[in-house]
Amino acid sequence: MNIVLLLPSYFPDTVGGAEQHTRILAMAFQRAGHTATLIAPTQTPGAAGETVEDGVKVVRFFTKDPPFLGGKKLPSLIRWWRAVYSYLRDRRDEIDVVAIQHLRLHSLPGVRFAKAFGKVVSGKLGRGGEHFDLKLLRGKKLPVGRWLADTIRASDMLYIANSADIVDDLVKEGAKAGNIIRLPNGVETPPGILATFAAADGTRHFTFAGRLEHEKGIVKLVDAFERVVKRHPEARLNIFGAGPLKDMLKDRVAAAGLEQQILIRGVESDKARIFGGNAYFLLPSDSEGMSNALLEAMAHGTVPIITPVSGAADLVDTGRSGFIVPDNQPDTLEAAIETALSLGAEEWTQFSAAAREKILQNFGIDKIAADYLDCYSRHMPRAGAH
Repeated sequence: MNIVLLLPSYFPDTVGGAEQHTRILAMAFQRAGHTATLIAPTQTPGAAGETVEDGVKVVRFFTKDPPFLGGKKLPSLIRWWRAVYSYLRDRRDEIDVVAIQHLRLHSLPGVRFAKAFGKVVSGKLGRGGEHFDLKLLRGKKLPVGRWLADTIRASDMLYIANSADIVDDLVKEGAKAGNIIRLPNGVETPPGILATFAAADGTRHFTFAGRLEHEKGIVKLVDAFERVVKRHPEARLNIFGAGPLKDMLKDRVAAAGLEQQILIRGVESDKARIFGGNAYFLLPSDSEGMSNALLEAMAHGTVPIITPVSGAADLVDTGRSGFIVPDNQPDTLEAAIETALSLGAEEWTQFSAAAREKILQNFGIDKIAADYLDCYSRHMPRAGAH
């Protein structure tokens, strides 16, 4: 099977969970004996072209602006549409499946190509609720968003939903029940638990991994942790990631004299360094899809403390494998961190083992890739009947 994965952004322009997940999914397709190609835009001129990365072909088309913004950025969007459609059309005899990652404005050439040439097309939804992909498309100022949402609805797309929230949104949207496929994200799993209850020096470590922006709740988390360390000098917060708030956070921590308690570590690709050696993973976001960082943390045995983002209840059994808190206000986060610090080593070990077991049983990337391939295989005859 020859699968093209179409993304709205990719390395080196963005480093996020969606990009990471698509990369390891493509690698898993290749391990299973299939062919995977990633197609993405880039705003880095030197990155445009074809390369092979981690054994997977990556095709990047240069666009001045990201091809999902519309408005004044419409020229970049049109350039992207034309380039991608031409690439797919010229390889129509080779391609079996177009797998679109997030249904944003960038997705049009994949939808049109699949319809024109009778190919299987899937669309992996990014989020549910207020951030539901099709709702955001319909809310675009220009009519192109509403038109694309209608075009997607009229297609024979397979909707990949990684949470019950997204399934509900698709049903409300009027998607065909048989075209809604419930598939979670997958993750590469380390050989064992790398999280630790406490460091050798007695410090207790919490980790955050994500983009440093307001939507991720990072400022509220730092608010909460500043209060906690006044009572618990052994507590440590490791912050991994980059984003517009990085410099502000560094200045704030320095002004408070907490550089030894709240450590802003920047971007890190080694998952063992992000999650290993920590007792808890903090995800205080306003909104998330199924968080890849959450999956990775649990795979390492790092106990999660999270807000009720999309898919949270599917992953975390609160009070058994982690904690789901009602919101990301500083008082709420402070109380949750206090609860975590009150656990003894034996109780924490039980939480850690339950978190890891949840991932091993349900979210290994090779299992998820096999589920994708089975889904595509089952829908091949229908696609060929157009």
